[in-house]
Amino acid sequence: MHKHPIDIISIMESRWLEPVSQFVDRIFRDVYLPSHDMTHHIRTWENAKKLLLETYSNPGSVGEDIVEALLFTTLFHDTGMTETKGKSHGTASRIIYESYINNFGYLPSKHNEICHTIELHDNKKDDIFHKIEKEGTPDILTLTGIADDLDALGTVGIYRYAEIYLHRNSNFRILGSSVISNVAIRYSRLLNAISALPGMASSVTKDYKIILDFYTHYNQDIDNTPNLVDAGDGQIGVIKLIREYIMNQKIHPSAFASHPVLQNADPFVRNFFNTLKNEYEPALT
Repeated sequence: MHKHPIDIISIMESRWLEPVSQFVDRIFRDVYLPSHDMTHHIRTWENAKKLLLETYSNPGSVGEDIVEALLFTTLFHDTGMTETKGKSHGTASRIIYESYINNFGYLPSKHNEICHTIELHDNKKDDIFHKIEKEGTPDILTLTGIADDLDALGTVGIYRYAEIYLHRNSNFRILGSSVISNVAIRYSRLLNAISALPGMASSVTKDYKIILDFYTHYNQDIDNTPNLVDAGDGQIGVIKLIREYIMNQKIHPSAFASHPVLQNADPFVRNFFNTLKNEYEPALT
């Protein structure tokens, strides 16, 4: 009798989730990068689980080998960011995974596919980023790529894009337009990939609207604010606090909501960081 994916997920998590997440957390301790740290990997795994359950239709189509592979690809895909933030981070992530698994003296049945997926996960082109089908065996590279992209939307996505683009020295006046252009492409790719999953497509559209509305209003405020030095409310206030406190002073997004600087802040700003904290915290438990 075939096990249901929920049961298989439970088995794989009891076997691997704690040791792997502890390992990922440990290697990020010397590299402050909240956008891609252990919390991002946990959220990506949670997204992958939802995708597995959404696509499950035929008994036996999802076995332990697929769930185990997805757990490894999602929990290791961006570990290479501890060594390089460039396109080669997929290769670095694959090497980190191989080193980890070799220390266990264990080889997953889909080891080669795991390595392939980790290395290519960020190369989300049409030839490897396929449309999800309700029938058949799930494609590990596609599911990993979609699960990763889902973490670029919503309130977490607002923060992650800000951190990434500010690290690239994007100035405040072009930040919003840069994000809107990139996330629109990501959203279109996601909708195409999950068109067979109407429930998930609705959720993706909702999270896309959150990030689009934020940076659209941000652009409007930027256009109406000649001097950004004194600007501290609304979307501009959020971005300035992200750069000054979360990035420069290295106060993690999960902890910043209780910082004294927010006590007298604009209610919009306070609400944003409370929401961000609530979205980060589950990945820390």
